[in-house]
Amino acid sequence: MKISLKLYISSLFAVGIAAFLLGHFLTNKSSVDRSSSENSQFQEKMKAIAKTPEKINKPSTETPTNEIQADGKSESDDILEPDIFAQIDSAVKIRDLRSRSMAFAMALRGLNEDNLSEVLDRVMRIENVKIQRDAFYPLFSNWARFDPEGAAEYALSFEGNLRKSALSASLRRFGEGNPNLALSWIDNNLPDAEERSSGITEVLFEWVENDFQGASEYVLGLDNLALREKGIVILNGIQLTHIGSGQAASWVQSLPDDDPTIKQTAITTLAKIWASNDPQSAFEWVITPENNVFNPTAIQDVSRFWASRNPADAVSRVESLPEGPVRVNALTGLVEGWAKTEPNAAGGWLNEHLGEPGINPVMGAFAKEIATVDPQSALIWSDAITDPSVQRATQIAVAQKWNLQDPDAVRIWLDQNDFTADEAQSVLTFSEERKMLQNENMNAGMIGFGGKYFYDFSVYPEGE
Repeated sequence: MKISLKLYISSLFAVGIAAFLLGHFLTNKSSVDRSSSENSQFQEKMKAIAKTPEKINKPSTETPTNEIQADGKSESDDILEPDIFAQIDSAVKIRDLRSRSMAFAMALRGLNEDNLSEVLDRVMRIENVKIQRDAFYPLFSNWARFDPEGAAEYALSFEGNLRKSALSASLRRFGEGNPNLALSWIDNNLPDAEERSSGITEVLFEWVENDFQGASEYVLGLDNLALREKGIVILNGIQLTHIGSGQAASWVQSLPDDDPTIKQTAITTLAKIWASNDPQSAFEWVITPENNVFNPTAIQDVSRFWASRNPADAVSRVESLPEGPVRVNALTGLVEGWAKTEPNAAGGWLNEHLGEPGINPVMGAFAKEIATVDPQSALIWSDAITDPSVQRATQIAVAQKWNLQDPDAVRIWLDQNDFTADEAQSVLTFSEERKMLQNENMNAGMIGFGGKYFYDFSVYPEGE
C-alpha cells in the first residue's frame, strides 16, 4: 500500500546559524615606544585611575579649564586629540549598531597614554549601557596597544558584558605582542574556568597569525578538550584565510596519529570552515582515503552544507559514490541540507532510493529535519524505517522537536505508543534543554533568519 497524504502547511521556519568569524575589529597594529621615565609616570597615573574606578563611573561636576597657552593651544588640546570627543559624541547618536561600532572604532584610534584617563572618563559618561558596551572593545583594544597588562587589569573592575568586552579586546591585543606573558597573566588573574577559556581563545587569535608553529604546539598540548577544539578551529581558520586550503590540509594530515581525537577534530573543523567557501573541494578532500582517516562527521557536515547551497551538484556527486559508509554518510548530510530549502524535492528523491543499502539512517535524518515544520509527516517517515534501533531513535528525535510546538499532543502520543518511562522522559527533558539553549544562543548574538514557506508533503515513503 502506498502511503500518500497531501498536506499543505504554512509556518514560520527559523534557523539559528553561528558564523565563524576570523576578522579583526581593528586593524591598527602600531605600537608606542616610551622611555623608562615616561613609562614610570604612565604606570603611576594608571595606578591612580585603577584605585578609584568610582571616579570615572560618575559624571564630573567640575567645569574643565580651557586656558590659552603661549603657543595658542588650550590645555585640553595638549591632552586630547582635536576631535576625539566630538567623534565619540557623534558615535553615541548613531542608531545602527554596525555603523555605531565602526564610528567608535575610528574615534578611539586616537587613544594614547596622554589622553587615556580623559577618554576613559568620557566613555564612562555614556548613559546607555548597550551603547557604552559598543565603545568598550575599541577603547580597550587601543589601550592595550601601548599597555596590554594595564588594560586587562582595569577590565577586571567591571562586570557582565562590559567586563567580557573589555577583557576580550585587551587579551587579543595582549596575545599579539607577548602571548606567553598574556597566558601567564590569565593564569594569575582569571580563576573562573569559563573566563579563562575565553581569554586563552582571544590570545590564540593573534598568536596563531603571528607564530603559527608556537601556537599550534600550545594548542595540541592542551588537556582541556573543549579548549583544544576551539584552538584547532582557529588554527584551521587562520590558515584557510591567509594561506589557503592546501596548506591547511597539509597541516591536518601531518598531525600525529598517536592521539586520534586530535586528528579527527582537526579534520572535522577544517572541513566545516572549508565548506563555507568551497564545498565541492572540501567534499573531495574528506572522502579521499589517501588524505584522511575515515571521518563520518566531516563527510556529513560538508555534504549538508553543499546540498543547502547547491543541491543539484551535490546530488549528482553523492549519487556517483560507490556503496559503503562514505556514501551513507554523504547521503545523510545531503538530505539534511536539501530538506532545509527544498523538502519536497528531497523527499521525492529519497522515495526513489528506499531500497538502497544503508538507507535507514538517511530516512531518519530526513524525518528529523522536517520534524520542525511538520512532525506528523516526520512520524510517517520514521515509521517506514525498517531497522528497529534506527526507527526508535528517529521517533524519539522527532517527538523532541514536536514537543516544542505541541507538548499536550506529544504526551498523548507517548502514552499511546510503546515507549519506556526513560524514553518518554528524554523527549520532555531534551525539549526543555533545547528551549534554554535557544535562549542562550540568542543572548550570545547568534544570527537568525526566517520566513513563511508552503510545503507540500504529498510524497511519502512507499510501503506495503
